[in-house]
Amino acid sequence: MDKQMYYPLVSIITPTYNHERYIEQCIKSVLSQTYTNWEQIIIDDGSNDKTADIISKYVDSRIHFIRQAHKGIWKLNEIYNEALYLSQGDLIAILEGDDFWPSNKLEKQILAFEDPEVVLSWGIGVYVDEEGKIVGKSKAPGFKSLEGKKVFRKLLIRNFVVPTVTVMIRKNALLPKGFLQPSGVPYVDYPTWFELALKGKFCFINEVLGYWRLHPTQMTRKLGVMRMGEIKIYCHLREKNLISWPTYIGLVIFSISKHARKVVLSRFFLENSCKILLWYS
Repeated sequence: MDKQMYYPLVSIITPTYNHERYIEQCIKSVLSQTYTNWEQIIIDDGSNDKTADIISKYVDSRIHFIRQAHKGIWKLNEIYNEALYLSQGDLIAILEGDDFWPSNKLEKQILAFEDPEVVLSWGIGVYVDEEGKIVGKSKAPGFKSLEGKKVFRKLLIRNFVVPTVTVMIRKNALLPKGFLQPSGVPYVDYPTWFELALKGKFCFINEVLGYWRLHPTQMTRKLGVMRMGEIKIYCHLREKNLISWPTYIGLVIFSISKHARKVVLSRFFLENSCKILLWYS
C-alpha cells in the first residue's frame, strides 16, 4: 500500500478508571506505534487514584485528556460517545486504560479499510493477567471477511468480535447513534456490533492486534450479569423489529441454557476439586 494514498487519521478512544497500575503501559503502546497519524482521547471517569497524575505527565499534541465526575459502567456509552464526538479521525480504535497494543497494530489494521464496504475490523487478542502474564488468546472466526447480514446472524449466537481492544471501526458507520448500551447491559461492544452489521462488512485480521487484561472483579466475568445483559440485547433487537418473536424466544432459552451449563460445569469442577483435596488431606 502507498501510505500517501491512504493515510487516515485514527482516533483512539481510551476510557479509564482507577488504572494507575496500567495506564502508563497503555499510553506508551500508543506512542510506540509505527503508524503515527493518530490522536488519543483519554477520558478519566473520576479516578480516585493516581491515574490522572500519570496521564498528565505525557505532553504530546496528539493526546487529549478529559477528566469528569464518575459515571460508572452502566453509563459506559456516554463515556465512549463523548470521546467519539470529540474525535477528528476517519477511523475509531478502542483502547481501554488497562489494555495495550503491539507497536504495529495501527499500521496492520488500516489496510482493511481500503475496502470502502468494511465498517469494522478486528484481530487476535492476547489475554494477560494483572501482572501482564499471558494466559490465553482469542480464536480466529473461520473467515476473513463477511457481509453484514451473515455477521448479524452469527452474532445472535455469540459475540465473536472479541476482544474489543483489537477493534477498529469506520467512524461514519458509528454515526449518528454512536456506541449503544441498552438499559441493563454493562457493556457497549456487543449491542454496537449489531448496529454496525446492518451497515457493511466485518473484516478479520489473523494477527495479534491487542492485549486484553483480565481482572477477577471484572463485570464481564460475572455469568449472571453477562446472561442478563445478553437477554437485554435480544429484547432491544426485538423492540427494533430486527428479529422475530420466535427467534427472540429461542435466543432467550438458548442464553439461559448456555449460561446454566457453564454454572453446572463450574460447580462440578469445584465440587470434585474439593473431594480430591479432602481425599488427600
